[in-house]
Amino acid sequence: MQKTIGIEQLTIRLARREDVAAIVHMLADDMLGQQRELDQDPLPRRIMLHLSRLTAIQTMN
Repeated sequence: MQKTIGIEQLTIRLARREDVAAIVHMLADDMLGQQRELDQDPLPRRIMLHLSRLTAIQTMN
């Protein structure tokens, strides 16, 4: 079941560490993502390493 909401009900924020598994799952849930994303539990270590690097870059700017 899908629910339609208005744009005024949307909140956009930076992803947090606890969001990563859901994001990877969403990316892996399409034809292209199935070929490039590893939807595993726990996530591959490299994914969390990349997140740490991105977070460090954001804090430097």
